[in-house]
Amino acid sequence: MNQGLNRFAILVACATFFLIIAGALVTSHDAGLATSDWPLSNGQLFPKMVGNLFWEHGHRMVATTVGLLTRCRAERDDDGKRTTDVSKNQFSRQMLVPCR
Repeated sequence: MNQGLNRFAILVACATFFLIIAGALVTSHDAGLATSDWPLSNGQLFPKMVGNLFWEHGHRMVATTVGLLTRCRAERDDDGKRTTDVSKNQFSRQMLVPCR
């Protein structure tokens, strides 16, 4: 594995750890149901961060970032080149999974 790809993998692992911490903060503040809709928060992309909505929406933003980083890492092979088996069709299906 090349050095850049290794560093990126470490970044993804650290971001995932931060996501676990953010999830623990949501649980400890009892903010799991601070908003009733998804993927928006109270009908807004970036709602006013007051009360428990700060913890819940913050966790969603961290999770989105981790998902995108993971997706970027999955598209590269060990030489840092784009893999040929990841097609646009697969990407669309993966992005639609949360919409079920």
